[in-house]
Amino acid sequence: IGAATWQGAGVNGLLFGIGLQSIPKEPIEAARVDGASGWTLFRTMTWPLLTPLTTVVVGLAIVGSLKQFDIIWAMTKGGPGTSSETLALTMYKETFVSNDYGLGAAVAVFLTVVTVAASVLYLRRQLGDPKGA
Repeated sequence: IGAATWQGAGVNGLLFGIGLQSIPKEPIEAARVDGASGWTLFRTMTWPLLTPLTTVVVGLAIVGSLKQFDIIWAMTKGGPGTSSETLALTMYKETFVSNDYGLGAAVAVFLTVVTVAASVLYLRRQLGDPKGA
């Protein structure tokens, strides 16, 4: 968890930095004139304006966690046993270690379906379904 957090911190920090720069100055200045400062300014103005960006960052994190491979392979190779094995690691092992290309392809298709379904469910919940489903 620590290694994955460290790996994603740069991209997430960059995205939030860009998001903070894109916040219009007028609402923040109006809140300051009304007496807001510090935590109140962040909680009532800055954070709500970053909500769409936060939705994107969390969605990317969910998709990234579903296809996590590199850190797990480098640290444990899915072990001990298969206790830290993910779908991406199973796909790799079945395809390239066991030379079972059919099972590896099936796991890849399943991983794709799960990732797309998780993304759609998350985005519908966060952004609201325009179709009303």
